Amino acid sequence: MAIRNSSPQAGKPKKSRTREGSAKPRGRGSADYFPLIKKRMGRPPFEPTTEPRNTVEMLAGLGLCHHDICLLIINPNTNKPLSEKTLRKKFTRELDIGSVKTNAAVVKALYIKATKGDVTAAIWWTKCRMGWKDTSRNDVPPPVVNINLSEYSDEQLDAIEAALEALERAKKPVAAGSQPGGEAPTRH
Repeated sequence: MAIRNSSPQAGKPKKSRTREGSAKPRGRGSADYFPLIKKRMGRPPFEPTTEPRNTVEMLAGLGLCHHDICLLIINPNTNKPLSEKTLRKKFTRELDIGSVKTNAAVVKALYIKATKGDVTAAIWWTKCRMGWKDTSRNDVPPPVVNINLSEYSDEQLDAIEAALEALERAKKPVAAGSQPGGEAPTRH
């Protein structure tokens, strides 16, 4: 058994509720329905000020990782550390130029010291910036010499062996408080 709608509107299409001249229907989500509620709800987005910008730039210049920087920057809306996503989104420029500015300041100070006669700074500059390196006699491998030992007598071989042992002993540093004889002095 079917129930029949006997209202005078039965069979007619429903009209959409729109304002005159407006194509937007007036429903629960419209501003007219809730006139006192602002359109954007929720927590306000984090907006950095000059102080955290300078801090992030300095910390990035010192080489701290993003996670550590986040722990030091507190969001005033939540009183919690920033997330890494927010750090990268809001402080992109500071993260990019922080290390560049620090490197430039260090290079400038090193250059000034090197040009004013600081030998250590000049050596460092030549090694790192100009590609120079220290060379010493230990850097060059000794030449390979092939010796036929069958040509030498036993006395000559004993003399060569003694000379090599003396060279080895001369290369070893003498420990403090010991004598060349090998034994430490005793007190009586």
